[in-house]
Amino acid sequence: MITDDKSIKLPINLAVYGTLKKGYGNHYLIKECLYMGEVLLPNMRCYMGSSFPMAWYDKESSQKLKCEVYLISDQKVLDQLHSLEGHPDFFRCVRHPEPIEGEHIVWFYQCEHHREDWKHAVDELPILEWSRT
Repeated sequence: MITDDKSIKLPINLAVYGTLKKGYGNHYLIKECLYMGEVLLPNMRCYMGSSFPMAWYDKESSQKLKCEVYLISDQKVLDQLHSLEGHPDFFRCVRHPEPIEGEHIVWFYQCEHHREDWKHAVDELPILEWSRT
């Protein structure tokens, strides 16, 4: 079960997979946050848009999404991220329902719109990684 932001208690481990990653335009929002490493989020779908990706959890998917994880401990930073992501209407900050590596709780921004429209356009690769081309 996906858990939404009403239960967010900082600090959280936030998995980012698009323009918040190192080297991309919105990374400045989290550059002062502690980098925890990379992770492969299981059971994900991702539409690889040219400007930014749109990912969501799908328990039927065997795909994994490659992400960078940051420790978010400042409410101001989380508020800025929510604003950037259009939370909660376009992207919603949710807790991934499966502990990563058996124990780590990870949150991510899940696309909330047009998933069925994009499902046919999703790459069917075992590991998904977005980069701007």
